[in-house]
Amino acid sequence: MKNKFRKLITVLICLLVITSQTFSAITDGNRQEIVSVDSPIYRAMKTLYISTGLALPSTTGPWTMAEMDMMLSRINPENLMDAEMESYNYLVAEIKHTPRFEPEVAEGIFGFSISGDVAAEMYTHSNPTVFSNPDDWGMEKHMGDYNLPAPMISVPLETWFGNNIYGYSDFSIGINRLLIDMEAQKDSYFLTNILMVPPSQLNDLNFNIPYRAFGSIGGSWWNIAIGRDKLRWGPGESGNLTVGDQIPYHNNLRFTAFSKVFKYTFSISSFVHPMHYIANYGKGGTTDEQENPIKEYFDPAYDQWDKRDGLNMFIAHRLEWRILDKVNMALTESIMYQSAENQFDLLTLSPTAIFHNFYIRDNANSLLSFEVDYTFLKHWNVYGEVVIDEFKLPGEFTNDGPPSASGYILGVKTAYPLGKGMLYGSIEGAYTDPFLYIRDSGDYSMDHYGINFVVPTSGFKSSGDSYYVLDFLGYRYGNDSIVGNLNLGYEEYGRWNVDFTFTYWADGVMDMHSKWHRTTPGVDDPSSPTSGKEEGNWDENSNWEYRDAVAHWLIFNISGSYTIIDNLDIYAQFRFVNVINYANIRGEYENDVQFSLGISYSF
Repeated sequence: MKNKFRKLITVLICLLVITSQTFSAITDGNRQEIVSVDSPIYRAMKTLYISTGLALPSTTGPWTMAEMDMMLSRINPENLMDAEMESYNYLVAEIKHTPRFEPEVAEGIFGFSISGDVAAEMYTHSNPTVFSNPDDWGMEKHMGDYNLPAPMISVPLETWFGNNIYGYSDFSIGINRLLIDMEAQKDSYFLTNILMVPPSQLNDLNFNIPYRAFGSIGGSWWNIAIGRDKLRWGPGESGNLTVGDQIPYHNNLRFTAFSKVFKYTFSISSFVHPMHYIANYGKGGTTDEQENPIKEYFDPAYDQWDKRDGLNMFIAHRLEWRILDKVNMALTESIMYQSAENQFDLLTLSPTAIFHNFYIRDNANSLLSFEVDYTFLKHWNVYGEVVIDEFKLPGEFTNDGPPSASGYILGVKTAYPLGKGMLYGSIEGAYTDPFLYIRDSGDYSMDHYGINFVVPTSGFKSSGDSYYVLDFLGYRYGNDSIVGNLNLGYEEYGRWNVDFTFTYWADGVMDMHSKWHRTTPGVDDPSSPTSGKEEGNWDENSNWEYRDAVAHWLIFNISGSYTIIDNLDIYAQFRFVNVINYANIRGEYENDVQFSLGISYSF
């Protein structure tokens, strides 16, 4: 046994040495480093592509440095204008990220970096009584952040093994945005990201860290990553229909292979089973007398000592390909796989299978999406997305069946070199059916509980209180919505930025807690946005009896940042929110004026 163990160790060491010598030394940068989807690198690459007449770069994020190398190889720097060259040089510098420490005994094979970020932020707004949750108002750090408000202190640790193995973990001290004491925060016009400054308390310390932590291994054309990171799939600006970036993190295993014309991604994200946050799970929804319904409802609290049973996983394969570098297309088939008994079907791990053809409605709900973008002229790109949750083929479900459930995004982007930076903009419209993403009422299976595309993020307080916060896996505005989004901005990458966004959102009465049942023959499915229960074949949802109107949201947002000196940034944001028929209650009007200011230093 010992001899076999020694042989295994010897083989692993040989493989590590061989792979580390196969590619360039780590002083040239590790190609398996993964760039956060919140990084300005993505906008820099996207605007450079549009400005030079190329279709969008890969819309499947995050990217590795190896993939970014390949993306930059499509661009001939000799043909770039001055401002485009500034963006190109910025991207080249970011790709050449190298370790700060490289022990002499492992030079060229092992290295590591440890750094730190310190941030101080303040927020004030005019309506703390109604807009008491930080998610209700745009406390967004300019550079993007997966943990808002920004941590007071963040300590990223990176490790390099040759040019093929990379590890990352970000430890921080700060306030958990999901767990700020809402009762204490009500009526508070002023907030900060500094722990123990009222209304935050010691119990608001974020114990859900790290939000980014993963291992990555690969080569010049492939990568395998496992750990916790944020995902974003699609070209949308207001959000994306299959995987949106509003979820703080995915616990994810991902394989990616790519070339200049084709990219394949197989991804598995694991979440908590709904039995742990849906009250009355599996009880059928009614009493024996069939008189008083036992309403299933979202119960966010849980005890960390409770046993976790059940599987809930988002499994997807995504194909992306380019035509003459002017058109980029992506096809994604995915399922939400669920089992209360911890049973797992290995068929779902087949990278070439068609999930829909498994016919396992008791365990899985499938989702299909198609995306395309076309840069028809230099500086101009048009794009679209469509997602299908439920769809009846001719001859299928002739008597009754699931209602139609689809979503659509259509938009135009532009990017122009100006001065030393890039001027960019977009206009976008989105539509989602009332029944998109949500679960059925139990007509089919799953103990009167369907499978949806709504996922939880768990949190923990030092007091021992824990609970879940739900988000749509796909479009951030969810089902039963019409959204219009206008964006205009200017950025000198690495220097300063200003960004303006106007969003209109018509929010129907159906939400992530709503449920649908089989359609009635001869009754048409309702269109979004719905204004009352009588409009379609759907079941009771949270507070449906009080919701009788479409809510109209108008959101005006302007933000910007400026690099004072290297590693020292200041940023600010102004936001005005006006809501007609707030909470889908006719005649309720609310608004809020919000302002945030922050400063950060990296060392």
